[in-house]
Amino acid sequence: MAATFQLQSGMTQLPIDSSRVLRLYQSQGLVSVSLPGYPVQQVMAYLCLYRGADRGLELVTALHLQQNKVLVFYRYAAPLPTDRVGAALREGNLFNESMGFVLDDLAYHHLSEAARSALWDSLPLQKGPVVPAERTAEAKAEAPPSRRGAQDVAESLGRRKSLFLKQLGKVLASF
Repeated sequence: MAATFQLQSGMTQLPIDSSRVLRLYQSQGLVSVSLPGYPVQQVMAYLCLYRGADRGLELVTALHLQQNKVLVFYRYAAPLPTDRVGAALREGNLFNESMGFVLDDLAYHHLSEAARSALWDSLPLQKGPVVPAERTAEAKAEAPPSRRGAQDVAESLGRRKSLFLKQLGKVLASF
């Protein structure tokens, strides 16, 4: 089989309105994947069929890398006429399965306009992954000491101790 999905190195998000999305699939869970240029990490996969601006119908697989907080896109290589949509979706499903993903049809096309909009806005595809402030603080706390001052190290140890005690309390409370 020819390579039907091609890496889109400059694509970081899918900034389209929810009304242009025609079909949407999401992996049932996270899968450990190794992609070129990234460490092995947990990834969530999406398969999205939408109306493109210039090329008619478009089909992309988006991989949401949990550790790096980035999206990696693969676009269906050929122009997609309406009579090939079913076959292209099957190829997209096989492409994702080859990486270990099992996709669920989110029945996007059966949802009301408001529900489609809410679902689309809740996913990282349109705007790219958002790094919560708490995750940013954790990443800063985990930076090597050589990149932080002594005061930052002391604050980091204090935060880690507090977090450890809080988590320990939850574990002990569960018994």
